[in-house]
Amino acid sequence: MRTIAAIVLAAAAATATTAFAQPDSRLSDAEYMQAARCAGLASADLTTDTAPVETLLKAQGFGRMAFITEQADHIKADAAHVARRAKGPMKEKLSAELAGPCKRFLGYPSRPLEPKKREAPLPTGAPLFMCARAL
Repeated sequence: MRTIAAIVLAAAAATATTAFAQPDSRLSDAEYMQAARCAGLASADLTTDTAPVETLLKAQGFGRMAFITEQADHIKADAAHVARRAKGPMKEKLSAELAGPCKRFLGYPSRPLEPKKREAPLPTGAPLFMCARAL
């Protein structure tokens, strides 16, 4: 009986870890919305090319829930609105955001996205209690 319970628990843990695994090239929903914000900021800045981030959003938009894509569209429009009307310190802050966190998304076709940092995989033959970390 204990053996069957251990096998079922191990199978459930293995299924849960593979079901939620995403390839490194797929952005999370939060990263997708951050890219949309960067697209909005870049669209208000006439010196920044928006084609790379727009290509990224189009490529990453397939298969997303409608709520996420609609929210990203709102975030993009809001960021563009704020960036067009920004002056002084606010404009400097938005320019720093465009040069900092948004830099990852603005060079999309020419260089690959940096992979997300992940925890080290569990060693082969790890005890069952260590598998709970992956859930």
